[in-house]
Amino acid sequence: MQANPMTAAVALLGSALALSALVIPASADAISDWAAKADAVATEQRESPWSRARTLAIVNVAMFEAINAMEDGDTPHKLNISADRNTSIEAAAASAAHDVLVALYPDRAPDLSSALAASLVTIANDVPKARGYLLGKDAAAAILALWFSGTRSPGAAAARPSRAATPTRLIE
Repeated sequence: MQANPMTAAVALLGSALALSALVIPASADAISDWAAKADAVATEQRESPWSRARTLAIVNVAMFEAINAMEDGDTPHKLNISADRNTSIEAAAASAAHDVLVALYPDRAPDLSSALAASLVTIANDVPKARGYLLGKDAAAAILALWFSGTRSPGAAAARPSRAATPTRLIE
């Protein structure tokens, strides 16, 4: 029996939101800000509830994986990446969310890049910021690769997933 894709997406979204909120309280602003940005973009694009849930789940899982890479002993959801603890959590979360949203909504790239710049300008310009930025990019790329490998149109890595796609790789 095949699982209902909407039920799976809602479960994944709930898990991602819970995990991202519990990881490190200091980064709550970056996580909350980018989760809200993702929701606003999906709403402005008039996405269906399923597409909106998918967007939020992918963004939150990418942020979780980026931040979780800095935590000793925490179990990753899907990725096996690690980072030095001297890495900016805020830069990692912002970069991960930005890259996922740009991949899903390429027409919104200018607005999203402005939002990323605004997020990064508040972080001291140093090695931790650069590490966080690169870590977020890596986490987003890996989560997107998992997403696209589970869609019904493999090889469409540069294209936005179809509304009929299911995130089978993310919820196994």
